[in-house]
Amino acid sequence: MSALTSRRILSGLIGTTLLATVLFLPATPTTDAVFVDSEYGTAQVTAATLFPPVIVDTPLCQRPPVTGSGNLFTIRWTWPSATPPYSTFTAGTNVRWKIGTTDGVVVASTGPDANGRYSTTFSSGIVGGIVGGLLGVNIPIEMRTVTQNWTSTRVTRMVYNAPLGAGVSCTITNG
Repeated sequence: MSALTSRRILSGLIGTTLLATVLFLPATPTTDAVFVDSEYGTAQVTAATLFPPVIVDTPLCQRPPVTGSGNLFTIRWTWPSATPPYSTFTAGTNVRWKIGTTDGVVVASTGPDANGRYSTTFSSGIVGGIVGGLLGVNIPIEMRTVTQNWTSTRVTRMVYNAPLGAGVSCTITNG
């Protein structure tokens, strides 16, 4: 026999042996093993929408004094609910004021009173150079609820309008 024929026979025997081994091996046995653990994880995710404070009324709404200093208007407001998270909020920490285009203005508030209402008085000093009592003035005021990194998307607005030669108005739009 030639070397080529011997290699062919040997290759054929090896191939036939491998094929027979694969075909006649027993199947993998199934198992009764099961993983069981009595521990499990739970979590609760809650989501809330923050609503802005609600303006109840404006007990003071007057023309700027001729002297240029004094109180212009008072906003009486409350939280939209007496339930959490609002029941834990304070006027000094959880309200963000915007006067005109100036955001984050710090304004002192008093309260809450027996009805849960706060009062915030704006003077010509707080409103700053915007007030020109003799020339007329239109000042938008905005309130938002804030807590940690959350801010209400809706806004409560009050527009103080003291036009030249006409009456004064404080127009409320609760968010």
